[in-house]
Amino acid sequence: MSSLEHRYKYAISKEGKPIFIDDVTQENRRDTTYTCAGCGRKLFPVLSKERECHFRHEKDSDCSDYNRYLHEYGKAVLKKRFEEGEKFIVKYYPYQECKLFNTCQIKQNHNWEKCSFQGMYSVDLKQYYDTCTLEKGFYEDTPDGKKRYVADLKLTSSKN
Repeated sequence: MSSLEHRYKYAISKEGKPIFIDDVTQENRRDTTYTCAGCGRKLFPVLSKERECHFRHEKDSDCSDYNRYLHEYGKAVLKKRFEEGEKFIVKYYPYQECKLFNTCQIKQNHNWEKCSFQGMYSVDLKQYYDTCTLEKGFYEDTPDGKKRYVADLKLTSSKN
């Protein structure tokens, strides 16, 4: 898909913060420079009453990977929320199963599936981490040698 098929609604400010086109006004549009989260090239706010407002790439820009643009912008939004929020709550559904689930006589005799549990848990990651880094690589020792990983967002603690 070409960038002409999409209306770029989001950009990254020169401060590295994500910004939505509706937060740009005629008065503040020249206060900062905007870049594309996907390709890193300059974006210009198009503010119009006749057309849908959006960011436009500079001429001769080839930003053809819209999925990358959305992915990179999403990471910037999560990083901003982590850094600026008092809490960073993550909710998830773990699946817990009794260790004897496959051999349990009670379950087999009663066709009972209640030996497992799935419920929502939540955790405030700010209780454990105080730093969020974009695209941070790290190494982990494995039996077959060192492997390199790159996390989209890496949370760390300065305390330990």
